Amino acid sequence: MVLLILAIYSLASGEVDNKVINSWMEAYKGFEPNYGQIADFEGNPVNDILFSTKDKGLGIFFHKKGISYVMYQYKEVEKGDMENMLTDKGLRETELSYARVDLEIVNSNIDKNKIIYEDELPGYTNYYLAHCPDGILYVKTYRKVRIKDVYKGIDWIFKYENGEIHHEFEISRDANFKDIKFKIKYADVEIENGKRIILKTPIGKIIDGEIIGYEGKNEVSVSYIKEGEYLLLDVKGWKRKEKLTIDPPLSLLWATY
Repeated sequence: MVLLILAIYSLASGEVDNKVINSWMEAYKGFEPNYGQIADFEGNPVNDILFSTKDKGLGIFFHKKGISYVMYQYKEVEKGDMENMLTDKGLRETELSYARVDLEIVNSNIDKNKIIYEDELPGYTNYYLAHCPDGILYVKTYRKVRIKDVYKGIDWIFKYENGEIHHEFEISRDANFKDIKFKIKYADVEIENGKRIILKTPIGKIIDGEIIGYEGKNEVSVSYIKEGEYLLLDVKGWKRKEKLTIDPPLSLLWATY
């Protein structure tokens, strides 16, 4: 299993108000195409990642099979020698724990050439890392990404709204919503009332918002159903006069530790 890491951003030296930093980070949340800046823990480029983002203690990586969530948890642990232990002084070091969860979208067609980046954010990032010492420059960030035709007539959309990440499916009138099928790996799955998914890992949970659907402005009943190892969508009341928007499958992500 390939484990992925996010590039760590550094701020200019000097004292900076944490509220200012947090406000800046909220305003500039977005999705970043991968041009080779993402590497694994051994420093090798991970070229199958299409784009990525960060959200509430999660690294979120998008690839041809779907999404990988990497949860990070840092904690201080004592590591002392005998002398320090006798004097009640312990050496402390930071320990990193992580867990990965894969959300595979089964039998889909995620084509790099059908990815549309929208709502470009100002500025860019330059990466000078061990695996790319010459630099990967002018990497832009976008607030919205559309992957067209992941299934016939179905687009998969990722976006930030009010600081929260959402995924949604746009399903044309002639498309078959039953084509959409998920497979969860490396986590235990719990479904609450058919409307909410909880993904449980050894270091925390990923919890989504309640799934809803719309035909134009009219709400349509959508729920999750489990079929063996797969999660599918059950839709009732779609009249197929307008496209169906399913929002949010696995959205409003947050992690609890």
